[in-house]
Amino acid sequence: MNNVKQLGCVLISLAVLFFASPVYADPPLPPSEEFYIPESDSAGISKGDILDIKVYMEDDLSGEYTVLEDGTISFPLLGIVVVEGLSKLEAEQMLEELLEKDYLVEPHVNIITKEVSAQKKVTIIGEVKEPGSYPFPANGGLNLVEAISMAGGFTRYASTRGVRVIRASRISRKNVITPDVNAILNGKKKDLELEPGDMIIVPESFF
Repeated sequence: MNNVKQLGCVLISLAVLFFASPVYADPPLPPSEEFYIPESDSAGISKGDILDIKVYMEDDLSGEYTVLEDGTISFPLLGIVVVEGLSKLEAEQMLEELLEKDYLVEPHVNIITKEVSAQKKVTIIGEVKEPGSYPFPANGGLNLVEAISMAGGFTRYASTRGVRVIRASRISRKNVITPDVNAILNGKKKDLELEPGDMIIVPESFF
């Protein structure tokens, strides 16, 4: 009888130890690696852009370069280099190839657009909630209502009848467009497609 009691105590003790033991789960998986996705550069470099060009370990070559009206920059050692229309990656590769050809061993070039040309922006001034300059979409599609929305919409004092769009023509003259904003908002007229460099003026209503 005592042996049975002792066996029962042993079994109970083993059961207690088993259920009281911590349960070890599989270790958590490490967090997934985050990748930096660079912003789109499809618009390319334009005249008027200010480029911050860094050449690794070459301080004399690094600096800010403005893209001139003919689409070029004046770069040390290389002289005049055409960069207009290139993406930043294409411009980096081109400069690396030119520098490696005659001057440096395996140069590394990095380009950051420090200031974007006004030709890539649309400017909105006057009676909107957030006047200022806004980047023109890389795909080239932007209409008047969308641009006004980007600027926070009209203020309560805006004159929607007096909105004007100032556009620089290719012959260096200004074109003034007076869209019927009310008809556009009511769906009676097609929205105005904007172009890079356009300036939208929203006047104040006096009534």
